[in-house]
Amino acid sequence: SDPTHHEDFFTLLKIAIQKNVSLEISVAASFRPKSWFTRAFLMTRGHDIEWIFGIDGLPADSNKYRVNQDGEKLYDIMKRCASMGNNTTWQYIVFNYNEDDVDKCYSMAKDINVKFKKIISSRWNNIEHLKPKSKTNYLTRDF
Repeated sequence: SDPTHHEDFFTLLKIAIQKNVSLEISVAASFRPKSWFTRAFLMTRGHDIEWIFGIDGLPADSNKYRVNQDGEKLYDIMKRCASMGNNTTWQYIVFNYNEDDVDKCYSMAKDINVKFKKIISSRWNNIEHLKPKSKTNYLTRDF
């Protein structure tokens, strides 16, 4: 689900840009170097392309759900994306470890000119231990 893993990412991105395709590029992986992202951001600037960064909580805490993610590095990459004029969104899934940080993260996003998208989930199978404490921060499944 993270296209930055694809070995032909730049070739596919170039094709999409040439065909004037509208894209959403969702990123949660932080394994690529910042220079790799800078190259991608230069290509997408000025096109109908939105970069969506999955950082769930304060950057230092996002790896509690997104195992092995370097949230601080990805936050810096997201910040660079926005500063280069790209359409940028911070996607934030609410969990028990980050539900008290939503307002702070919203403010951080606003400070760097990034849209903030809070996700309220109903999928708690196998991650019940991360379910938010406040019922306003998760959806119940009534079938």
